[in-house]
Amino acid sequence: MKVRKIRLSEWDSAVILNDGKDTRNVRFGVTRLKKGMKVGLHTTGKNEEVIYVIEGNGRLLIEGEELKIEKGDAVYIPPETEHDVVGDSQDELFYVFFVSTRG
Repeated sequence: MKVRKIRLSEWDSAVILNDGKDTRNVRFGVTRLKKGMKVGLHTTGKNEEVIYVIEGNGRLLIEGEELKIEKGDAVYIPPETEHDVVGDSQDELFYVFFVSTRG
């Protein structure tokens, strides 16, 4: 494993660092969603996740609840939490996510 520098503006919805391949206990990626697009309902499993919104706004659907998110917001999602992200911005919702995979 080695230190890697990443320029976020060069990536579209791509996972950049993967647990086991590039890192030991963390995954990191960026997501860009146009208005109405969804990531897809999924669970954190044993993992913890943090989403940080860089541009735009949207909704985080967590366990049947809806949380509005916008530029500058950081949201912690605990283990075993079902969630989805929906873009609401005219341009796009752009966020980074960090997943701790230590379980």
